[in-house]
Amino acid sequence: MVVTKKELMDIELKDGELLEVSKKKVQREPMPPWNMVGNGMSNRVGVSMDFIDICAELNQAELKLFKFFRDMYNNNVRYKENETNIVVPSKSEWYTPYLAKALEKNYKHMEYVGIITRVKRGVYLINPNLLIPISGYGGAMALWNKLTAKEVVDE
Repeated sequence: MVVTKKELMDIELKDGELLEVSKKKVQREPMPPWNMVGNGMSNRVGVSMDFIDICAELNQAELKLFKFFRDMYNNNVRYKENETNIVVPSKSEWYTPYLAKALEKNYKHMEYVGIITRVKRGVYLINPNLLIPISGYGGAMALWNKLTAKEVVDE
């Protein structure tokens, strides 16, 4: 259990109880900026998407779009947005008419492959099993499942 100095001072011990405290200095190894991406494996939480396999399925325009979405994700992380996987392309200075046209033409395939889905007009959600959020994975996954669930109509 990790506690602050103030919390440690507030602990009350009953008769016969003993408090054992240890201090450990943690050194962090310097690392360059990075993203967590899916590797296609599964665990008790779920199944991630294989980032390399997904990239291999995309054409050049889709790759540029995916790079744009990844850059928007990184921007959300940099500015500590709560929902890093939600992207609003029109708010970006890098959103060009080329990307707008490419998104219009390639959205359906990118949705089919499972990269993005539309939350509402002009707002997209990047699959949290592909670009794994820094925090809020559960909420992002619940939203993804809600938006991508195919309704079955009984006839």
